[in-house]
Amino acid sequence: ASGVAILLELARILKEKKVQIGIDLILFDGEDYGTESDLQNYLLGSKYFAANLPKDYKPAFGILLDLVGDKEAKFYKETNSMMYAPDVVDIIWTTASELNATSFSNLEGEGIYDDHIPLNQAGLRTINIIDAELVGANSPDERRNYWHTHNDTIDNIGKETLKQVGEVLVRIIYSIEF
Repeated sequence: ASGVAILLELARILKEKKVQIGIDLILFDGEDYGTESDLQNYLLGSKYFAANLPKDYKPAFGILLDLVGDKEAKFYKETNSMMYAPDVVDIIWTTASELNATSFSNLEGEGIYDDHIPLNQAGLRTINIIDAELVGANSPDERRNYWHTHNDTIDNIGKETLKQVGEVLVRIIYSIEF
């Protein structure tokens, strides 16, 4: 829900301060409907969206927010994002550096099969901001092994992390020129 929290705050900000470009806030459901070895039943919402795009729908790029709220989050440059949209990754991480958003690391991380994959396959250049160490509850830090468990609670959320991600996105939204 950390990504949803950021999107809700972005919606509030966009309502108060208009921008001259279109911004779509999209929430997908069904990401984890399948089992680990059943990728056909993963990402149902984004797969449906990607398969049913309006003919004139041509966003410049997309940003997926997944696992963006941990107190000690580290956002590495996700491998698939680097493959599909390296320039967008560069915009995000350069902005994060300018804002001293220390949760963003300039190192490249692992590739994650996530909602950005079907979007990219449909031609929508989309990157993933994700704290990949949380996936699989496989972090070397025991505190961070709560993903998809009953320990996945608000106690693990860091206000500073959410603020950093939100500030990076707001800076990009209000400074990008096409």
